[in-house]
Amino acid sequence: MVIVQANKLANTQEIKKRLKEILEILMVNEVTKPLTPQKLKAILLALGPQFVELGRILAEHNDILPKDYYDELYSSIPNKSSINYDRIEGIIENEYGASMDDVFTDFSKNPTYQSPLFQCHKAVLKDGPQVIVKIQDPKLKNYISEDTDLIKKALEVLRIGPSPSDTIDLNMIFDELWNIAQKELNFFVEADNATRFYKLNSGEKNIIAPKVNNKYNTSNILVMEYIPGITLGNNEELIANGYQLSEISKILSENYVKQIFTDGFFQAYPNPQNILFYKSNLAWTNFTLMSELSSYDLEALKNIIKAISSKDVDQISNIIMSINTNDISKNLDNLKIELSQILTSPSILNYKSQSLPVTNIIRAIVALLNKLDIYLPESYSHLLSGLISIENIIERLDFNTKLIDAIKNTVFPVSQEPISKQEEKVPNNYNDIIPEITNKQNKNENIINSLLTKENSNEELNEPNHNLNMPLIEDPLKLESLKKANLENSQQKSNSEDNIVDHNKDLEQAIKESLERSKKLEQDVKVVDAKSEEHPSPIHIVKKSEHDNSSSNNTKLEFKFKLDDLSIKSI
Repeated sequence: MVIVQANKLANTQEIKKRLKEILEILMVNEVTKPLTPQKLKAILLALGPQFVELGRILAEHNDILPKDYYDELYSSIPNKSSINYDRIEGIIENEYGASMDDVFTDFSKNPTYQSPLFQCHKAVLKDGPQVIVKIQDPKLKNYISEDTDLIKKALEVLRIGPSPSDTIDLNMIFDELWNIAQKELNFFVEADNATRFYKLNSGEKNIIAPKVNNKYNTSNILVMEYIPGITLGNNEELIANGYQLSEISKILSENYVKQIFTDGFFQAYPNPQNILFYKSNLAWTNFTLMSELSSYDLEALKNIIKAISSKDVDQISNIIMSINTNDISKNLDNLKIELSQILTSPSILNYKSQSLPVTNIIRAIVALLNKLDIYLPESYSHLLSGLISIENIIERLDFNTKLIDAIKNTVFPVSQEPISKQEEKVPNNYNDIIPEITNKQNKNENIINSLLTKENSNEELNEPNHNLNMPLIEDPLKLESLKKANLENSQQKSNSEDNIVDHNKDLEQAIKESLERSKKLEQDVKVVDAKSEEHPSPIHIVKKSEHDNSSSNNTKLEFKFKLDDLSIKSI
């Protein structure tokens, strides 16, 4: 009994001592005044390495802290482990009930990765292949929990409550740090996440996911397949090994977009230190902070991206209303007004240069939602932070690689690209397209004949890829002109080769004139009426770029005909 009471007294004295230390830390940094990024960093540094590391992770949570806090916290002291090798041996023996030599044939004393929260060692199991052993101190979680309670108690003593919405709330920050710690230190959840990620990505080109060895997993030890590689945070080493940073950033952006829009299961806060590259393959190695989107969430996400691309403020507002967690009807008008300002800001959107900065628009919208007290579900907060984090990693690798390109390729079919993109694809070399006209001449005449035989019918033609946006030809004079043009074309077919050459020259001139006038149109294709002496021609010439996997710039000339709700498109 005496020993128990002595231990309790010692613990109480230790708690009081630690509370006093925390109060001094908070008072020295004047937490009663607005919390600057420098103050927050100083507080975390004084509290200890575990809080510094949690602060670095928090810096990746771009939905919580503004960018200046991110920059300050991310530049904190380098990661250092607090677990020595003797302690590692003791943890393994306690967890497995056996000595290290009974479990491993080889165990590296030098960690491959270390942080104040855990560290990783390369090892070889007696009954299996080479693995990575991730280890945490069993006492660490309890230590962080007790310190967090004392910090909250100290804030109460200093009478620091919830802050106004325009300042950083210190209570909220430490609540979030504790939430991060629980996720980072839950190895069972990470094992489940890693297994799910492996199943979704193991067959993907240029992507590697480690297998989990559940036989050896405990609450404090996680064993996964060893994957060699260089971290994405080390550009110099990547370049020295002959890797192209542009290739790495492209693989990264495409896979991350796939995680979101195809799998609905993605890295919530990707960290370059946890992503490796080896022999043209990208490897994800940490699965503590994962998030998922339901099929409903994915559909809403795709719709809001499409609405942003078309600057449809009403649609964006409607989607936000459908997914937010509180009533925003009173702020709906303000939401629409400020969304309109965001979507028309040249510094945020720039489709013509193909450089839509995802980070800019997300930060702008998140700031607006916070300002209007509009709250999104946690999965959307994770998504926004993940997109910002991954774009930061991509930009550090290769500034010319744009995350928006991978998003567009997934969300938008080729035919739905922003109008300005298709406008830029019209070629300037008319001679290249004249042979296309000659080669298609016979097919076009057959289409005209087919069209004329159906001019009095309401039956819909089954030609593929017909364009429903073409203007109708309703004037009887135009129909008569169409018949006359067809008759003349049939006669020209029997003329000499010289007449065909003259005909091509006329077509070339008509195309040049048509392309000049086409600049005024706002449609996603260039449609121009070719002139005849009395009436417009029924043939509309459309220049459109082909899209294929090789990103070819080849151009085709298309003929389109429209008659009484009937549409034919020939290539």
